[in-house]
Amino acid sequence: MSQWQPNPEELHQLLRLLENSQSTDQAIQHENTRELQRIGQFPQFLIYCCYIFVNLKDQQEFIRVVAGLLLKNNLPANVKNLTQDVKSYIKHQIASVLGDPTPAIRNTAGTIVSVLAKQEPWPGLVELLADGLNQPDESIVNGVLDTVYKICEDSIHVLDVEDADGKRPLNVLVPKILSLFKSDKLNLRLQAIKILNLFILPAPHAFLIHLEEFLQGIFYLSNDQPSVRQYVCQAFVLLIEARMDCVIPSMQNIIKYMIHSMKDTDLLIVVESCEFFISLADTKDFCRKELKPFLPELMPLLLTRMEFSDDEVESLLDKDDANIPDVSIAPKFTKGRTKGSQTRQGSDDENPSDQGDWNIRKSAAIGMDLLSSVFMEEYLPPLFSHIEERLKSNNWIHRESAILALGAIAVGCCDGLDPLLPNLMSFLITQLEHERPLIRAITCWTVCRYADWVVSQPEIDRYLQPLIEKLLPRALDGSKRVQAAACSALATYQETSVKYIIPYIDRILPVYAQALFRYQANNLSILYDAIGTLAEAVGTVLSNPDLYNVIFPPVLMQWNSTPDDNPRLNLLSDCLSSLCLSMGSQTQTFAIPIFSRCVRIIEVWIVQIAEHLRDTQNNSAPDKDTLIASMDLLSSLCEALGTSIESLVQKTPSLPLLILEVSKFSGPDSHDIRQSCFALIGDLSKHSFVHIQSQILSLIPILVENVTVSDSYSISVANNAIWALGEISLKIGAAIRPYVPTLLTRLVPYLSDTTIEKSLRKNSAITIGRLGLACPQEVAQDISKFCQPLCLSLRMIRDDFEKETAFKGLCVVIRENPSAVKDSLFFVLDAFASWWEPSLELQQIFHSIIH
Repeated sequence: MSQWQPNPEELHQLLRLLENSQSTDQAIQHENTRELQRIGQFPQFLIYCCYIFVNLKDQQEFIRVVAGLLLKNNLPANVKNLTQDVKSYIKHQIASVLGDPTPAIRNTAGTIVSVLAKQEPWPGLVELLADGLNQPDESIVNGVLDTVYKICEDSIHVLDVEDADGKRPLNVLVPKILSLFKSDKLNLRLQAIKILNLFILPAPHAFLIHLEEFLQGIFYLSNDQPSVRQYVCQAFVLLIEARMDCVIPSMQNIIKYMIHSMKDTDLLIVVESCEFFISLADTKDFCRKELKPFLPELMPLLLTRMEFSDDEVESLLDKDDANIPDVSIAPKFTKGRTKGSQTRQGSDDENPSDQGDWNIRKSAAIGMDLLSSVFMEEYLPPLFSHIEERLKSNNWIHRESAILALGAIAVGCCDGLDPLLPNLMSFLITQLEHERPLIRAITCWTVCRYADWVVSQPEIDRYLQPLIEKLLPRALDGSKRVQAAACSALATYQETSVKYIIPYIDRILPVYAQALFRYQANNLSILYDAIGTLAEAVGTVLSNPDLYNVIFPPVLMQWNSTPDDNPRLNLLSDCLSSLCLSMGSQTQTFAIPIFSRCVRIIEVWIVQIAEHLRDTQNNSAPDKDTLIASMDLLSSLCEALGTSIESLVQKTPSLPLLILEVSKFSGPDSHDIRQSCFALIGDLSKHSFVHIQSQILSLIPILVENVTVSDSYSISVANNAIWALGEISLKIGAAIRPYVPTLLTRLVPYLSDTTIEKSLRKNSAITIGRLGLACPQEVAQDISKFCQPLCLSLRMIRDDFEKETAFKGLCVVIRENPSAVKDSLFFVLDAFASWWEPSLELQQIFHSIIH
C-alpha cells in the first residue's frame, strides 16, 4: 500500500467538500455534511483523508487539517474493519508528519496517533516516539512531546507495554523526557513536566525507577518561567496525593515555596498553590504537624485570595439582572426513589455566589474550609483578627471576602466561634440588606452554614424569625444571584429546622408562588427544590387547603406547560412528588391529568427505546431522566391516594404491561430506571393490586433476579426489588412459594452485613417476615440459621405497618417450628420489646408465643 494513489476524480470530489466546509451558507453546509456522511461509509474514505492530510502540501492548511480531523473522528468506529495493510499505511503516513513544520498539522497528527494507539496495540510506537526525541529538529521533538501528552492524558497503559524481546520501551522514553528539564528551550521544558506529571498518579514502573530524578528535576524548575512553575506546583499537589513518602523530607521547604507561590501574579500558579493546601489538609495529623508554624502567614494570604477580582466583579454583574433571560440552563438530573429509606438526597453545600468556572476564590475558600476542620480552634487566633478587620471595612470587596471566610470556617471552628456567634449572626442579618448584590448573596450562603447552630439555640426564634423575615425578600431580589442564594438558604433552614419552620409556612408559600412567575430558568431549578424541601419538612401540614392552594396550582401549571423534552420537567416532577406526599388524599382533585401524562411519557419512552435498539445509528436513545421522574411521580400518587389510586389504574389497563416492559430493560446505565420501576411495582401492588395482578407472575422473576447486589449502583435497585417482593407476597400469599428458597439464600446474608446500607437490611428483614406470613413452612425449615440476625434487624425498625406484618410473619414461623428458635429466645423477646405501642392484635400474638 505504500505506493497507493487516489482516483483523481474521487480526490477532486472530496477536496471540493472539504473546501465547502468553510462556507457560511447553511444550505451548502447541510448538503456538505450529508455528502460527507454518505461517502464516509466507503472503506477507502479514511485512506483519502490520510492522503490529503499528509501528502497534499500544496493545499490550504485548513483543508489538510479538516481532512485529518475527519480521519481522527472516523477511526474509532471503523478501525476494526480496516485491513492490516490499510492500518499500517495510515500509521506510517501519520508518523511521517509528527514533526511537520506547521504546528496545526503536527498537532492534528499527534491527535490521530493518540486515537490509533487507544484503539489497538501499535508495536514499535514507543520506540518511534523515543527516537523522535533524539532528532535535532525542534519541530519533530515538539510533535513527539505533544503526541505523548495526548496519549498519556487518559491512556498511559498503551505506552507501558513489552516489546518482542520482553523489554519495556517506556523505560527509555521516560529518562529522555526527564532530560528535557534542562533544555534551553522553554517550550520543551514545559512539555516535559506536563507529561511527567501525568505519570504521578498511575505510577508505571518506568516512572517510579526515575522518581528521585523527577523530584530533583521539579526542584530545579521551581524558579523557571511562570508557565513551567504552574506545573511545578501541580507536581507537588499530585505527589501529596500519591507519593507522600517522597516529599516528607522536603515538606517544610515545599510549604514555604507554595506560600510564596500564592503571592504570585500568575493566577494559574496561585490556583495550583491553593490546591496544594487542599490536598495537604486531607493528610490530617501530618498537616497539623507540618503546617501549624505557617498558619500566621498562610491565613491572611488565603483570605486575600478569597477576594473578587475586578474582572470577576464585572462578569458577575453586581447589579439587578432578574429580568434578563438566562443564556443557558445547567443540566439537572432526577434523583430516583429508594423505598424504605428516610434519608433525603440533598444538594451539596456549595457556595451559590461562586457559580461558574473553577477559580482562585473557590480554591482558597475550600482550602480555608478544610484546614479549619484540621486545626479547629487553633485556626481562629491567626485568622479571626483579619476577618474582623475586613468585616468593619468600608471596602465592600474586603467585607465580602470576610463574610465568605465566616461561612468557610463554620463547620471546622464551630466550637471556637460559639461565644462570638450571637453578635456575628446579628451582623450577618443586617448584611442581607446590603446595597451590593454580591454581599447579599454571600451572606445568604454564610447564614445557612450556621443553620445547625441556629436550630440548637434554646430560643430558636430569636434568630430563626429575623432570618426568615430577611431571607424571604431576598428570594424575590432584583439580582438572580441573590435569588438563588436566598432560595438555597431557605431550603437549608427548612430541612434543618423541620417542625420549627411550620409557623412561617404561610409567609413562605406566597413568596415561592411569586417566585415561580418571576424567576428565570436557572433559578427555577433551585426554587423547585426549595418547594419540595418545604413539603418534606412540614409533612401533612400542607394538606390544609388554605396552604396547598397557594403553591400546588402554580407548580402544576408550570408542569403542564413544560414540554416533555425540557429538562426542567424532571425537576418539576420531583417537586410535585414531594407536594403530593404532603397533601395526601387532597391530591385527588389534581390527580387525573398528572397520572395520564406520566403514563403517556412511559408509553412514548418504550416506543423510542425500541426504535433506538432497532437502529442505534439513526435513532438516539430517549431521555431516561424523564421516564424516571414520571415513574417516581406515579409512586408518589400511589402513596398519597392510597387505594383511591385504583380508579385511575383501572382506567389505564395498559399500565401493568408498560411497567413490565420497563422492568425488562437492562441496557447500559439502566440501574436508576429499574430502581424507580421496582418502587412503582411495589406501590401499585400495595395500593391497586387487583388491577396489576395480570402481570405479577411475570414481574416476580425479574424482581428476584435483581435482589443481588453486584456493585454500588445496584444497591438501590436491590433495595426496591426486595421491598416490592415483600408487598407482593402480602397479596399473593402461597403463590410466592417457588421463589422462597432463592430469596432466603439471597436475603439472609444481608441481615448480618454491617457494610451495606441500613435500608437494605431493613427491607430484607421485613420481606423475610412477610415471606413467613405467606409460606411459613418454607421459612420455618431454616429459621434456626437466621433467627438471631432477623430479630436484631427487626428490632431496629420504627413501629409501622411494615414492621407489624413482618412480626406477624415471624410469629407464624415460630409456631410452625418452635424448637428451631429455642436457642434464639432471648433475641425473639428482645425484638418483641422493641415495640413502643404494638396493636392489640400484635399484643395477643406476642402473648400467645410467650405463653
